[in-house]
Amino acid sequence: MSSHIDEELLTEILKRLPPKSLLKFRSVSKSWYSLITNPSFISIHTKHTTISTPNSPKSLLRHYSWIHKQEQYSIHGGISTSSSSDNHLVFPFKSYSQYFEIIGSCNGLVCLSDSHRINSHTIILWNPAIRKSLILPSPSITLNQIYMFVLGFGFDFKSSDYKVVRVVYRMRRNQIEIKPQVEVHALGINSWRRIRITSPPRYVISELSLQVFLNGAVHWIGYNPSESDDFRDLSIVLFDMTREVFDEMRLPDSVCGLSVLDLCIFRSKEMLCLMQYSRNSRSQWIRYGSCSIWVMKEYGNVDSWSKNFTIDLQGGVGKALGVRDDGEMLVVMSSGDLASYDIQSQEISHLGIKGIVNSFHMEDYFETLILLDCFNGSYD
Repeated sequence: MSSHIDEELLTEILKRLPPKSLLKFRSVSKSWYSLITNPSFISIHTKHTTISTPNSPKSLLRHYSWIHKQEQYSIHGGISTSSSSDNHLVFPFKSYSQYFEIIGSCNGLVCLSDSHRINSHTIILWNPAIRKSLILPSPSITLNQIYMFVLGFGFDFKSSDYKVVRVVYRMRRNQIEIKPQVEVHALGINSWRRIRITSPPRYVISELSLQVFLNGAVHWIGYNPSESDDFRDLSIVLFDMTREVFDEMRLPDSVCGLSVLDLCIFRSKEMLCLMQYSRNSRSQWIRYGSCSIWVMKEYGNVDSWSKNFTIDLQGGVGKALGVRDDGEMLVVMSSGDLASYDIQSQEISHLGIKGIVNSFHMEDYFETLILLDCFNGSYD
């Protein structure tokens, strides 16, 4: 009985510690090693970490540096965003192209894909906090004809498992078939499983759309393939990670007729948000003139979409990354410089980080032990 109580007390203490300390404490004794690497404790530690800091997570920032000729990852907390070497991460992978696509991040686990080369099929789950990674098996759905695919990453709350969903569209005579083929990879069994889609979404998920994992579902922007070449008539497409079914959610009426090039969804404080860019030309290479932020104040209620504010980017900004807790927006200048835009004063502060505009990506980040009990993909 006493050892059981001791273990409970030890669990209460250790769940409050950062992964870096817990990795060291594995060498204290066999019992400590067994406890820390136990999937049950990893789940308890993850839950405590995400619940104790739900509104103030750190940020994972990625960009491709022209100077270093590689993609660089760094962790930033609060209002601190700088190029200090103290927050740089060791990134052990090399893309066929310049940089990986970041599919998403969930509870400290980052999903990466080398989607720039369609036949590489390299999908990686990476936990920077414990320096472990898992390269997923090759997907089971491969087509001999031309096709396109999109990926989503999130958590199945019912099975307590992390999933990657892969949605594959056939191309026939330069037309996309609306009904996709779908497969799901579950971390718990580390294999792909095809699923039958009885009610496919009416909208095709855009390859250009970033994903948002919220309320147990992956969200993307989809378009009507029967419309013009710039993919107008838009909607949000959802995939429920537990029920493994698709659904749809309307965008604000005033943006449904825009191009997917001018919209981006993101999450802020557990709310679904939308970034709407405005420019004077349809060319994707033209710098943006302004940016509006929409917020769905009540999740699932499409009538609760509200335009919070519009900022004048003065034609010199290439990409907006999101709004921080301090009320400032991180933006990438057309020159590739990362800057902070004060929404109230409209002042721009350069942060000393520079790279390829489209390579910049920001995700919420937590330090967890996920993957500690999986295949040994550790690195120094």
